[in-house]
Order: sequence, then structure tokens, then C-alpha cells
Amino acid sequence: MAELTPMLKQYYKIKEKYPNELLFFRLGDFYELFGEDAKEASSILNIVLTARGKGTPNEMPMCGIPHHALNTYLHKLIKAGKRVAICDQVSDASLPGIVTREVTRVITPGTTLEDSSLEDKSNNYIISLVLQKNVWGLAIADLTTGIFNVAEINDFELLKNELFRFNASEVIVGKNLINDERYRDFVRKLNNINVFDLPSFQEPYKVLKNHFKMKNLQSFGVEGMKIGIEAAGSLLGYLKETQKTDLNHILKIKRYIFNDFMALDEATIRNLELFQTSFTGEYNGSLLSVIDKTVTNLGGRMLRRWLLLPLIREDLIKSRLGAVAELKEDHTLIRDLIEKLKQFSDLERLLGRIGCNRTNARDLISLKNSLSLVPEVKNLIKECKSPLLKELLDDLADHSELIAYLDNVLLEEPSALLNEGNMIKEGYNS
Repeated sequence: MAELTPMLKQYYKIKEKYPNELLFFRLGDFYELFGEDAKEASSILNIVLTARGKGTPNEMPMCGIPHHALNTYLHKLIKAGKRVAICDQVSDASLPGIVTREVTRVITPGTTLEDSSLEDKSNNYIISLVLQKNVWGLAIADLTTGIFNVAEINDFELLKNELFRFNASEVIVGKNLINDERYRDFVRKLNNINVFDLPSFQEPYKVLKNHFKMKNLQSFGVEGMKIGIEAAGSLLGYLKETQKTDLNHILKIKRYIFNDFMALDEATIRNLELFQTSFTGEYNGSLLSVIDKTVTNLGGRMLRRWLLLPLIREDLIKSRLGAVAELKEDHTLIRDLIEKLKQFSDLERLLGRIGCNRTNARDLISLKNSLSLVPEVKNLIKECKSPLLKELLDDLADHSELIAYLDNVLLEEPSALLNEGNMIKEGYNS
């Protein structure tokens, strides 16, 4: 092989760190892929495979896509279960010398934030599993909404039921588990497995404490869950590593208690046709398709979770039914609420994109407009009597300061792309 160009030396150095990902390498207005990555991507994306350095000792397969079309192609790759590392130019290309490039994020089935790869009314769960002394540590997260739960299970059959119930897009496991002969076949059947191996200095407990900025995890009720904490810390470390951000939208970790919900095994979920029909396997005709009259994506995801996790505590069931009955009996209230809720954007996923630094000015305008509706919703339910609705009323905070700030800074119809300008109001700041 002849001497490599500085650009290819840079490429190989970065690719070495991401051997299991398709590396999208930014060159001007295109993302290029080389070698085996190019062969695989061109086949999945149905794009032309060419060669770099044709006829030279350094000839290698190559394909590329326009940078502005990235999301379209990402959807196809994520759907195919692939991992993608986005390597961007992070220095001024007009300066002398080679442009500095870094991987700015890694996109996987369980960490994608692209709307085209997500279902509006379904959570996109990613799970981590740890096994120690016949106890399973289980952590469940949805990066798009900030959900983050942890549990410990000592019943293998229960664990299998829970994994089926959550239907995660991706499962990450420790190296010791992938090599455990007792569970090797089970692990291989899990969706889009990734093996995690956190550096020794990143102890899972410290990862969690540092993220939540707390001395311990006592207030979350998970302090004594040694194996659960290992799963949760490993998962959070993995999410931070792929997103290259602080994930400030993940505000708490919640203990997932199985005894609070009815145990639904795989056969029950299938036979009751909760989410798909047993005959065709389609959503239409399932129980959820019949009862889902929600007008927001947040409501749709909550209803799905309620079906997935039926309550068994009488006090909680009565509390929920009491709120439903009060709303159902007040036709004017329910009509006005529906009209108001239809105007809300998907706040959970908006905050998810903000927490992952994947937002734009239009998202912030959507945030402003949605938060502006909150006082109107509060006003509609202020006379409600049920404890659950009163609790909800207390939870709806005042965001007038943030609304005023966003209104002061941003144009009402800003550009969707950050590098196009046309976002900040004239005269706000020179």
C-alpha cells in the first residue's frame, strides 16, 4: 500500500475507535463512507458504489450522500438495525491544513431521535441487563422522552416477560453475560444487542450521582440496588457516550416495582390482542387501536403504557377512575380540553431533543407556544374535585419567564437550519 493521504490517515484513526459502526465521514457537502462500510451502506440504501483512488494501490470502495439528506438515509439504516457514527468537520475548512473532524454522535436503534425512525404514540425503549449471583439488574430508558427506570429481578421467567412487554429497540449487555453459556442463546435473541464495557474510572454509581448532582441516590429510592445501579449507570454512560451531551432532560431515576402492576406474559399480551391482532399481526383491530382516542402523542404513549402495565392497587385504580368519571360527565370541559390539547406539540420529545442538543429554533417556538397554553389548561381544570386532577393542577408550573425570553429572542417563523440564520429578532443582540 502506498503512503496514505493526510485525510485517509485521519479517517482510519477515527474508524479504529468505531469498528462496529458505519462511519459517515463529512467531506464538504457530503458524508462519505469507505471500505466495508461503503459496501454495506450502498446495499441497504441502494446508492451507487464507486471507488476512491481507482487504479492505485490505495483503491477502496466508496459511496456518499448529500449532508442535507442525512435523516432520510439514517431512517433506512436504523430500520435495518445498524449503528451509525456521524463524523463532522469541527474546524474552519477555509483555514490552511487538514480540517479537524470528530464523531459528534452515534445513532443506534435505541438512541435515535429522528422523527422518521420513531412511532409518535410508542416509546422507543433501550434496556441494559446485568447478571450477578442469579439476580438481574434491569434499566429501562427512553432517550426521546427522558424516562429512566431501574429494577432488580431474581426470576428468569419474569425477566423474559418484562423484556417482551417493553419491546425495546436495543438491549445492551455486559461482556460477562454475552459469554455466559447458561444465557448465550437467550442473549442472542434480544433485539439489536450491544455489548457495553465502561472504562474502570466510570463506576456506574458515580455516573448516576454525577449526572443527578447528588451525594447519593437515597431520594430516588434506589440506593441499595447494587446490581440495578450497575445496569442503570452502564446504560446512562452508554447514552452519554453515543450522544456526546449531558442529557439534562433525564431528571430522575425511578424504581420500577413489579408488584404495582399485573403480570402480563407474552401469551397473555398476544391472546388479548392488546397491540396487534393475533391473525394478521397488524395494529388495526387491536384493543389499543379501538380505544385510543387521544389527541396528543404524549397521551397516546401514556395510554399504551397503562395497557402494558395494568394497575392492581385498589387506591390507585379508584383514583384514576374518579378522574376519568369527572371528565366524562362534564361534556363542556372535555370538549374544551380536547380543543386545547390538540394545539400542543410533543413536549416530551421536544425536551428530549433539547437535552441531546439536537434542537433548532422552530422546536423552541413550538416549546414556547405549547407552554403558553398551560395556563389555559389549568384554568379549565381548576374547579375539578378528583384528587388526581387536583394533583395534576399543582404539577402544571408557571413558565411565563421562559415564554417571554423565547418570545423576545426568536422570530415567529425562523429557519429550520441553524446555519442559515433568520432566527433571531432584529435588534435583540448585535
